[in-house]
Amino acid sequence: MTDGGTEIFIKREPNEPVSQTIIRGIAEIERVPECNLSPLYNSVEPELLNRLMKHSQRHQSDLSIEFTYEGWTILVRGDKEIKITDGAFNCKNS
Repeated sequence: MTDGGTEIFIKREPNEPVSQTIIRGIAEIERVPECNLSPLYNSVEPELLNRLMKHSQRHQSDLSIEFTYEGWTILVRGDKEIKITDGAFNCKNS
């Protein structure tokens, strides 16, 4: 979870891989070229993410994946939007 902050929703383009939507969204938010961002694979395996989300959509499952990239918290769900929140999520030990 995040400690509040800005939430931005990025809509996927038709046939656009989830990984590309994330890169495009962060580049738009930070107003930098996509090539200036660190590789997405430093945070998550892009091809696996694409396959998981495609499978989730095809089977109408309720899969969601959350991770940090470039200091942003990314939440990907089976729907067509990706939520980007400023700041990393905090894991607290119970």
